[in-house]
Amino acid sequence: MHLRMQNDIKCLKRKNLWNNIGINSIILSLIIVMIGCVFAVGITSSSAIYPAFIPLIFIIYIVARYFPDMKIGFKKLKTKLNTFFQNKKQITK
Repeated sequence: MHLRMQNDIKCLKRKNLWNNIGINSIILSLIIVMIGCVFAVGITSSSAIYPAFIPLIFIIYIVARYFPDMKIGFKKLKTKLNTFFQNKKQITK
């Protein structure tokens, strides 16, 4: 378990454009498959939800695996926005 976490951390530290393109394309294709499952069975049918759960599990796994990297980006964005709005409040005073 510990070695797997270390491998995930090593994978997160690598900034590779092809990794990002691969992750985004996999998620996009899984979303398209999910929408296709819903429309193939019919929107009103309650059984359309069950085939859509399979791609949803993979999407959740991919997002959860790369969430710390996204979290760092959100923190940077949050600090930039906070400083921007604090500066804007000081200007209006």
